[in-house]
Amino acid sequence: MLKRPGFKIYRYLAEEAISWRLPLNLPSPPNPAKLMAVMKDLWVRVLYGGHLREIVRDHFDVLVPGTFPKKFTKRYNAAIETAEGDLRAFLESILWYGKPGEGKLSDFLRASEEVARVAMARDRMPASASSTLSPRP
Repeated sequence: MLKRPGFKIYRYLAEEAISWRLPLNLPSPPNPAKLMAVMKDLWVRVLYGGHLREIVRDHFDVLVPGTFPKKFTKRYNAAIETAEGDLRAFLESILWYGKPGEGKLSDFLRASEEVARVAMARDRMPASASSTLSPRP
């Protein structure tokens, strides 16, 4: 599937979101073309370590069904949380993304984040402390 000519991940994700019935704020029947830009942004940001909550907030008008006259109310925050959970479940349903512990892309992304955290913490250490951690050539 991924190797077929003309395959676009964001088109695939848009079609999956509609067929999976990801709760969206789109007219019925939803048009995959309208979703493709959102799915492209979702995929790029997930691959580069973006947080689902931020993605939901940035695409609130599409990813959160319902209307909210005021932001940051209990109902608004609950809708963000629900949409974040729905988006996580949607991504985990994608064959190659997987759930935590399945050894798929989601595990690789979490491992990459941990490696970056450790490297950044090590970079913040004083020189004397870091020299005891690794031998010098």
